[in-house]
Amino acid sequence: MVYGTNHPYGLIASEESVKKITLEKCTEYYKTFFKPNVAYLAIVGDITLEQAKPLIEKYFSAWQMGEVPKAKYMTPKAPAKTTVAIVDRPNAVQSTINVTYPVVLTPGSPDEIKVKLTNSILGGGTFRLFNNLREKHGWTYGAYSSLQSDKLIGKFNANAEVRNPVTDSSFTEILGEMNRIRSEAVPDDELNMVRNFMMGNFGRSLENPSTVANFAINTARYNLPKDYYSTYLTKLSALTSADVQLTAQKYIRPDNAYLLVVGKAEELTPKLKKFAKSGEVTYYDIEGKQYDPSKKLKPAPAGLTADQVVNKYIAAIGGAKALKKVKDVTINAGATMQGMPITLDLYYKAPDKMLMQVGSGAMVFAKQIYNAGKGISSSPMSGETKPIEGDELTGMKEQAMIFPEMYYSTLGYTVELLGIEEQKDKKQFYKVQINKGGDKKDTDYYDVETGLKMRTESKDQLTEFSDYKAVDGIMYPHAMTQNMGPQTINFVVSGVKLNSKLKDDFFEIK
Repeated sequence: MVYGTNHPYGLIASEESVKKITLEKCTEYYKTFFKPNVAYLAIVGDITLEQAKPLIEKYFSAWQMGEVPKAKYMTPKAPAKTTVAIVDRPNAVQSTINVTYPVVLTPGSPDEIKVKLTNSILGGGTFRLFNNLREKHGWTYGAYSSLQSDKLIGKFNANAEVRNPVTDSSFTEILGEMNRIRSEAVPDDELNMVRNFMMGNFGRSLENPSTVANFAINTARYNLPKDYYSTYLTKLSALTSADVQLTAQKYIRPDNAYLLVVGKAEELTPKLKKFAKSGEVTYYDIEGKQYDPSKKLKPAPAGLTADQVVNKYIAAIGGAKALKKVKDVTINAGATMQGMPITLDLYYKAPDKMLMQVGSGAMVFAKQIYNAGKGISSSPMSGETKPIEGDELTGMKEQAMIFPEMYYSTLGYTVELLGIEEQKDKKQFYKVQINKGGDKKDTDYYDVETGLKMRTESKDQLTEFSDYKAVDGIMYPHAMTQNMGPQTINFVVSGVKLNSKLKDDFFEIK
């Protein structure tokens, strides 16, 4: 969105593009672009040039120089007017927000040090954006901005992660801070505080030899003045509040920005339209391709109903007659979370019993039991136990039926076929909405070809299913991916048992 698809910075690596890479292409790329006449070498340490030169000649003298192709690109420009865009994550309970646009700012520009000070005041640390969105309003853990220089094209970006209900308010505050630094002189005490912070960081960075090496390389690579870094602190200390305001007016551009949200479009889009000069919100998919949300779904074949799609699924996993013979199910799965192996054990007994247990090795972290309309949640490690109520209890009642799709009418649910959604791998899914009363809705995705359920989206969770295998004639997914907020867990099913005659007292609620 910022750079355009005809600029190298606008290209996005994907599974498909990575698959096209071959060893031959890597070799060709290396031979074409890796030449000593366009390379830089910096050595920092207890060594003299006389000592270093023989080593350089030994290891690099055989490296042949050669012409390296140079490409030219159109320079990306900021939008003529504020544009609002969204990437839809239907199950998201929080939003990732960005205010961003390309900036023409090359390394070593006379404005670069002014820009660094201006951005630091705005959001380069725990300053204005952070104090506003976190300290004043409590909407986020952190809000920051960056204003990067680059040989081809720089970029401004202000970002935060906030709850859905305050997404539009957060944009209002970010844009307000951008306008404030343009229109109001920064008080001297604030200017001095941020400047001292920057000077301290610069001084500490010199303790790292790699920083000194980068300074040398940058000086050569970008043709910087020889004293660029040695006079950095002097130039920084000389900047005034007027310098900051003029720099902000040149580079901080709230009226020429992209406002990008990754979040729940259904909830957020109506509130975001007010920020767009056009009054419209642009939609992008996860690969950065723009699309019309009204045309994202293709119509299902004429006459096809949601009930028929659900019945095809029931037939695909074994058929209603076989499913009714399943009286209990045990599922054992494992995953790794933050480097620690965890286990998930699920036990179901029709029509109204369920137990879920999460742990690691011999430890049990959490345990939930549902039995005939009642549920409890316990933590054996802490000894805490509390009742399960509301929507969570309703969800466990549904799961205890083992194959709830067969009992939607009994549960009082209605189903609606929304259309056909094509995924990035060209697979097509029937999108079926399950209406559970009021505003309670889940969405299931069924493979058009196989009839198998591949994904379920609820208010707070997204679960994907794959690797279906037959167990006593019934098809079960042996891989499940769960997304709960920012957390993604990939479960691999190690075992499924049917009709093992689980005892009722196994599900007893004490």
